Amino acid sequence: MTSDAGAAPPPTGRGGAGHSTRAWAKEWPAAQLGSLTTVRLLILPAPPERPPEDSQVWQLTADRGPGDAVQVTGEMIRTHGGGFLNVAATTMVRFAPGQAPPMATDDALDTVLDCYGPWASHALWDYCRVVLLQAAAGFPLRPPLEIPVTTPEPVCVTRAMQRNNNEKPPGKPAPPPPGDEDE
Repeated sequence: MTSDAGAAPPPTGRGGAGHSTRAWAKEWPAAQLGSLTTVRLLILPAPPERPPEDSQVWQLTADRGPGDAVQVTGEMIRTHGGGFLNVAATTMVRFAPGQAPPMATDDALDTVLDCYGPWASHALWDYCRVVLLQAAAGFPLRPPLEIPVTTPEPVCVTRAMQRNNNEKPPGKPAPPPPGDEDE
């Protein structure tokens, strides 16, 4: 019979199953990115009578995750060669015990997005870029789709921005759509 007294503690490596349930090792950084997951992928043709100009938007949003984590979603919205392309992916930013920033209010969540969003943006961009290039390979896009390797500056879509977009300004009602006027 052998004694476990003085035996080394079990390894606390970075990978492997059950990592999220292990104790946070002191040599780990205060925040870590979790796995990356695709949440949306669209490739649609534009109406031939109104092909859009080529453009691209890279935006980030944040939601409260499980425990003290924050879920960051990156979304690429792009028009290219007369088509509409969209890919969105998400990751969890996990914090060391006692190191999570406050996230109880929307303003606090906006602050977390402004702080950690640009950091998570690089991993999300790389992931979304590959997913979209693989999916678009089967479509006859002209010119061929090229997506920059360098992460563009993200637009952090905060809760405050979302609230402002949903509020209706006071004043006169909007004019009727064209063709609905009384003649």
